[in-house]
Amino acid sequence: MTRVFVTDTFRVTEMASRKHKTLEQWLELIELHKQSKLTIVDFCSQHHLVVKTFSRKRSELMKAKEAFHSTFVKLTPKAEALATEPPQEVAVINLAVGAMSLTLPLNTDPRWLGQLLRECR
Repeated sequence: MTRVFVTDTFRVTEMASRKHKTLEQWLELIELHKQSKLTIVDFCSQHHLVVKTFSRKRSELMKAKEAFHSTFVKLTPKAEALATEPPQEVAVINLAVGAMSLTLPLNTDPRWLGQLLRECR
């Protein structure tokens, strides 16, 4: 359980004194720093953090956030793509043998079709 202490302008948690912090704890500390409007040196001093460690973690997390957001590309459909035409009818061959029904494109190789029919006998 994390105990929370409240000071005049912002809260200080027990996590500041832990040696190894979780990702969530680092994110919370970075957010607290933004809200505090303190310099990094003053913030780290008040939270008993090493300035170099805080700066490195903050930089790593910001780079990870940028990399995550830059992997997505916004796509905007072109106007001509939005005006779709109804699909054209495709010429097909319909075969029915007993309970089996088969639909093939009209450009099916006749040799392949002949072989298929011989195999179905």
